Amino acid sequence: MEIKSEKIVEMVLDIETVKMNLEEDFTDYEKQYLTQFDDEESKFEERMALYPESGKIVSIGCKNIISQKGFVVFHAGEKFKEDMDSEDGSLVLYGCRDEKEILETFWNLIKSMEQAGYKFNRLITFNGKSFDVPFILMRSAVNNVKITHSLGYKGQASFHCDLLEESTFHWKKRKFKLHLVAKTLGIPHHKSEERNGKSVWDWFASGMYEEIASYCYEDVELTEKIYQTLKSSWGTLL
Repeated sequence: MEIKSEKIVEMVLDIETVKMNLEEDFTDYEKQYLTQFDDEESKFEERMALYPESGKIVSIGCKNIISQKGFVVFHAGEKFKEDMDSEDGSLVLYGCRDEKEILETFWNLIKSMEQAGYKFNRLITFNGKSFDVPFILMRSAVNNVKITHSLGYKGQASFHCDLLEESTFHWKKRKFKLHLVAKTLGIPHHKSEERNGKSVWDWFASGMYEEIASYCYEDVELTEKIYQTLKSSWGTLL
């Protein structure tokens, strides 16, 4: 049976993470292991948010590039749902009380989408194979949250289009960050000294949760623009 185009999902996904507290969340023995390679120029504490063993998820942003509808599930200190207008389509914000609720809400949205007859045809990320997907899966296990989709892990290779992998031609050239790939392709970006991944840590500490949600969705939309630019040139190669 042929599925109508409006029932197909090609979803861009991005997450934002923050670091745990090195002093409070780990024993002295664990800290010794984590920081054993620290020197004056490199501290593990500065990279803790990059790993699900030492960081946690505070926002998951998604957008279906077919319907132009998206959502952000994020730590807000309270539970709520709010409909918003985004740059190119509709957006729903789901405020959550903690990481467990973020993950439960995310997986329920994926499950309800498929139950409604939508075909999850493609996942689009930037470094999602190495970062976003493993982080979501591992933190789901940490929080005892049942996953409702593989997100391409141990699945069909073509399902997950990782634009970092594609922009390096499967690691045949040096990798560059999201905003520099966008710049190369002539796409304006939102990144700056004051607005980048590390800013999320300060926003979280200051309770600026909606700023994190906004930044996360900006990353989603920038990833979409990179994908569409490459797709228009490369066609079936992508």
